[in-house]
Amino acid sequence: MSSSSSPDIVDGFEAPNTIYDNGLGLQQENRYGAEIYASSSSYPDINENNIYDLDGNDDPRGIMVYKSSTCDDGIDATENFWGVEDTSEIDDDWFYWHAADTRIDWEPAHDELIDDVCDYKLGKRFMREEEYETAIDSFSDYLSNNPNSDRSVSAIQLVFFCNIHLDADLSELREWYLDISEDEDYSDRIRWYARKLSIACLIREERYEDAGREYADALEDAPNAEEEILIQIDQVQLQEMIDNGNGIDNAEKTDLELERLELELSNIQDDLLGSESGVPIEFGLSNAYPNPFNGFTRFQYNITDNSPVKMNIYDISGREIKSLVNYVHEPGSYVTTWNAFDQPSGMYFCTMQAQDQIRTVKVILIK
Repeated sequence: MSSSSSPDIVDGFEAPNTIYDNGLGLQQENRYGAEIYASSSSYPDINENNIYDLDGNDDPRGIMVYKSSTCDDGIDATENFWGVEDTSEIDDDWFYWHAADTRIDWEPAHDELIDDVCDYKLGKRFMREEEYETAIDSFSDYLSNNPNSDRSVSAIQLVFFCNIHLDADLSELREWYLDISEDEDYSDRIRWYARKLSIACLIREERYEDAGREYADALEDAPNAEEEILIQIDQVQLQEMIDNGNGIDNAEKTDLELERLELELSNIQDDLLGSESGVPIEFGLSNAYPNPFNGFTRFQYNITDNSPVKMNIYDISGREIKSLVNYVHEPGSYVTTWNAFDQPSGMYFCTMQAQDQIRTVKVILIK
């Protein structure tokens, strides 16, 4: 793909794309031997594909994705199978990007050939195409068939996100969430998120008193200290909505309370990381958790050398929204939290610059 074209290369509806042994076999280390070549300002998303280069050998060789010229955006090449079961064999040498201020993000990767397309992947495809009703059907089917999957935690939140885009009546959605929250076929984690999302429906309908009562009940049932703090944060933000509706300005008090809770949350997360000792083996920025999220999400990252670290949040237009981190780090594992209570629902990007490298992850905020 050349010029300024940017078609996405993503999973097909019936089966994933399989791309292999492209280019000229004798020129494996340049664009002519690459499995995917993107020139000029092309920066497609490349996800859920089988991409490998065997050329008659047992081991993959050559460049998998070659990005020529310069571009202001990185390429999302996550969730692909690159021809090896041991994903630790994959490194940046398998990819080439021309610009110093961008990169090709290939982690995480599949460790086996992708042979089907599940409802969750179809739902994300329909979301990208803004077919939200069809996306809801796909996510709902995935939830029904996978009541204990980690992906179901994401799917149950994406259903809410799709309904918001449709400006739908949330009363039926709330009943659906309440049914899931009481259904023991689902994991405790999914039931907890269903309960929180049922309260989010009340807030969207401006039923603030009902939401306040249910938050109080949820606080007593919080499964751990971290979720207890997150519920308290939701309560503070709810009270701010109520105050604003009554013409009361308690912004300073609210900010102080949120700072206190955010610090407490950070301390809990630091304690969780404290169980791990030693210097991280690999530099990196992990996917956000929770993601999608409502209010707060956190980013865990590893630094392997003394280095200045900058981490910023950008909206979908590329506008910087928030600076999360900007100081010199010693080697270690870190967690930082983004409080997005003042931002609208949508897709955002967290970009970390450190050790002459750039890492970016996508997050979805739903309110």
